[in-house]
Amino acid sequence: MDKLIRGEITLRELSLPSEIKLSKKNLIKWLALSLGLINPGESRNGVLAVLQVMAENVNVGTPLSVDEIVRRVNKVQEMSEKNVYYHLKKLKELDIISKVGNGYVVGDGVEQNLDAILIGAYKKRISRILENVEEAARVLQSQ
Repeated sequence: MDKLIRGEITLRELSLPSEIKLSKKNLIKWLALSLGLINPGESRNGVLAVLQVMAENVNVGTPLSVDEIVRRVNKVQEMSEKNVYYHLKKLKELDIISKVGNGYVVGDGVEQNLDAILIGAYKKRISRILENVEEAARVLQSQ
């Protein structure tokens, strides 16, 4: 069965207290935890710095080069280029970012609302999963 697994989605229902909304850092961490990008209590938080840099560029629409992302990430948290690439790859696999030319943009680079980008990425993935669940349930019921 392990060969059949193409991916997983983790979504967490978290409360959003007003103190979280006061800080960009807290909001980034809340989003990452809610979207399953990090786990509760996880000390490795490199994805937070990469997500923050990308989120700050969402309204610009201009792709950021890896060098520029590394430079900006290192203002937030020291991280090697290799680790930045790793987190970019993970965010790309989740359709949160896209590679455009030699750089990266949030979403497809056209949509500039972070909420629409994140919700759209997860809805697309959830829809694919639910289509397969629906088909399997229909087949099971007909047997």
